[in-house]
Amino acid sequence: MPQSSTISEQDRQQAERNFFALNDSPLQRRLREEGMWFSGGVWWNPADQDVAALTEQLRRMRSAGFNLVRFHNCEPEPVGPGQFDFSRADAWMAAAEEVGMHVLLHVPLAQPDAPTLEAHGVDPGRFELTHLEDPAEQTALAAWMGPVLERYRDHPTLFGYELRGEPDPGPGDIDNAYDREAFIRWLQQRYGTVEALCEAWTLYPRRNRPLLTSFAEALHMLEGLRAGVRISGVHRAEVNYGAARDMVRYLTDKTLARVAVMRDVFKRFDDRHAVLLGSHQLFANQPGLRWDTPRWARLADVHFSSIHLSWHFEQVDGEVDRPVYMQSRLTRDAFKGGLTSCFETTGGAVQYSGGFGNAMTPGLMRRLMLSYLAAGNLSMAFWTWTHRPGGWEAGEYGLTTLSGRLSSWAAEAGRISAALGRHADELWQATHQPHVGLVESWDTDAIYLLEPQRHDVQDGLSELSRGTQMQAIRSRIGAARTMIDAQIPFEYVTPEELGEGIALRYPVLYMPHARAVNADLIERLIDYVERGGRFIADVQFAFMDPWGLLHPAGPEGPAARLLGAWVDTIHDARTCPMRFGGAAVEGFFGDVVATDARPIAHFEDGRVAVTERRLGRGSAVLIGFDPARQCWRPGQAAVQTQLAALLAANRPPSWHCTLPTTYRLTAPGADHYFLINDGPSTPAQLMVHDRRYTAAEDVIEQRELPLGPTLCFEVPERSALWLRLSHEQ
Repeated sequence: MPQSSTISEQDRQQAERNFFALNDSPLQRRLREEGMWFSGGVWWNPADQDVAALTEQLRRMRSAGFNLVRFHNCEPEPVGPGQFDFSRADAWMAAAEEVGMHVLLHVPLAQPDAPTLEAHGVDPGRFELTHLEDPAEQTALAAWMGPVLERYRDHPTLFGYELRGEPDPGPGDIDNAYDREAFIRWLQQRYGTVEALCEAWTLYPRRNRPLLTSFAEALHMLEGLRAGVRISGVHRAEVNYGAARDMVRYLTDKTLARVAVMRDVFKRFDDRHAVLLGSHQLFANQPGLRWDTPRWARLADVHFSSIHLSWHFEQVDGEVDRPVYMQSRLTRDAFKGGLTSCFETTGGAVQYSGGFGNAMTPGLMRRLMLSYLAAGNLSMAFWTWTHRPGGWEAGEYGLTTLSGRLSSWAAEAGRISAALGRHADELWQATHQPHVGLVESWDTDAIYLLEPQRHDVQDGLSELSRGTQMQAIRSRIGAARTMIDAQIPFEYVTPEELGEGIALRYPVLYMPHARAVNADLIERLIDYVERGGRFIADVQFAFMDPWGLLHPAGPEGPAARLLGAWVDTIHDARTCPMRFGGAAVEGFFGDVVATDARPIAHFEDGRVAVTERRLGRGSAVLIGFDPARQCWRPGQAAVQTQLAALLAANRPPSWHCTLPTTYRLTAPGADHYFLINDGPSTPAQLMVHDRRYTAAEDVIEQRELPLGPTLCFEVPERSALWLRLSHEQ
């Protein structure tokens, strides 16, 4: 693995083992051994079906190259508590078996009906509120799930079940008796003592007048507060950040706890088939939705996402190719080492049912699918095989045309699916060889729900994409854009995963715009740097703790202990234009004070802009402005170049392609390159410095390509190439 890091090989290998242990399970090992992959369509049709006609449609799907159907309306009909009419589901499953299709069942296993709940003494309204810790609730779940799971667990065509398509956030407040009592218990478990809670929440300490004298008093601080996309009160200055943040974390943890119970009940009846959990809106502020995608994903056997060009890209003004890869990486990186899927993704043309419309062509389908694969997702499914006949989504999304013909883009999807099937075993062994771990921060996103709104960040298209809540998310988008264009391989990571021992897998950790950082994380980062890693932060790093209290500044502050420098004041360049490296600085910049660090770059007015500290075997870099956020939209080439130089410092040359949106996956016997072209037909040159290739193949066309010191290809207009280059092991 080529890298210039000073991380020891022993530490790197241990981090690799920790990485693969994150989501290891007997089922995951079986999927890996089988080289499991799937590519399919969603069968959406709630109407009564002529089974012969359904069978013929499935046969068409299979002959087109797909190997899985997601039955979305196949649920057995309840006829009494714990009793079902299985005739519809049986017929559909038999049809899939006849044509040799895997089946993914989308049935409401997580939603017992009222008669089943009431038969077990469970109030349906309360069932929707709780952590499902009551044995009666779990018994009701078992009575609802059990008959379905027992009926199909030995069915030869079954792959698994979609347990939840996305997290159900439930209520946005704790304004009910159950949540008030449960929140008090959550605080007791989290803090242990009222004094510890006061320390976290108190902004203005007063002798002999503690903020709280009991855990129950915490409820008064949250009256009328609701966690929507933005948390607001009568006056934001009156909102206690710590209390509001903890309410959002409690509600998020409850969502996770509920689905964990559902999964565990599922496994009582069927531990051989996969539980799929889905995520949507991967660019949205997760705490605002009471979501935590990385933790949610790890409760699954397969993590999937919905990636719709019409619905999920408003945060990037509808841009397609780079953001598609980013969302594909977020899907995969949330469930490291496991099977992941872009499972509900655009299958056809769209007119109105979303924030944007889109055409669909074979070239666009190829760009989408190769982006999913390049990100490491070895399965996918498209919404939908046939369009809806009227109303919502009428005539949209179809892999088949309005007249029922197989579309040209569906035929292309089938060809790519066949190629995936030929190489799935090899792709299971492939790695991105990430150079940078791009560290996310749920705590920062939560704090930004509380910060005041600025006029100049209201440029989003809806509540899901505008406001202060988007600041750190835009920075992570800008960081990913920079690394994509510079062909620096990266991987999204979380502070929790770093705590599980994977930090030293990455020569560089970059944590852009991480405003709210726990002191424990800073200690882990100090250890990472001392053992040879390179940590990069920017002007917002560790401005406050996760509860909204400022970290101490100065040489003894936590940031200075790591970085050897600190930011003494954060300014906004709106009223003090700044320049760095010939480019204007937009947004925040800081007065950087260096102690143990040395300045390595300056603003054009002479002030310190970037510092670097040597610590142990590694180094820590502080960027005194906010370059990643400046790059969230295209058009900041100079700033991207500056940032990429810091991220790739001392990285040995491995490969370069003249088409920026090119990605590499490395397997033991071959490298797979994915070249994504969103413009006119263009020649591309691939120069590889760390391999000696013995053969080259256009994977989709199954055509041998000539080898040479520089590999030259023509990438078709608004399309993509998938290359497999064999190398000596």
